[in-house]
Amino acid sequence: MQRKIIAMIAFVISVSFMILPYIAFAGCGSDSKDLAIPKKLMGVIKTIDEKNNSINVRSDVSYDPFIIKIDEKTIIKKDSENKTFKDIKVGDRVRIRYIETENGLIAKTIVLNPETEGNKK
Repeated sequence: MQRKIIAMIAFVISVSFMILPYIAFAGCGSDSKDLAIPKKLMGVIKTIDEKNNSINVRSDVSYDPFIIKIDEKTIIKKDSENKTFKDIKVGDRVRIRYIETENGLIAKTIVLNPETEGNKK
C-alpha cells in the first residue's frame, strides 16, 4: 500500500514538471504583443511614411535607422499634451517606447522633443 502511494506521488510530481512550462508561459508567444517588454529609443526622425503610419528614426546611440510603426494604441505627447501622427515632423527629436512583434517594431509611446518636457513656464 505504501509503495502505491509513493508511486502515485512520484507520478503526479513528474506530470506536474512536464506541464508546468506550458502553463507558466501561456500567452507569452509572439502573437501576444500586449505582454511584450517595451524597449527604449532616443533619436531623430529622418522620414515619415504616412501611407504605412511609420517613421524612420536614427538612434542617438548607434546611429542605426529604426522603422517604427504607429498604431491606434500609440500615445504621442509633446510638452505633456496629447498629439497625433500628423503632429510628427522630420527632424523632431523623439523618445520612443516600442515593442518587437512579428510585424515589426510598434510604438507604445512617443515623446516629441523630450528635452523640453517639464520645462514649461
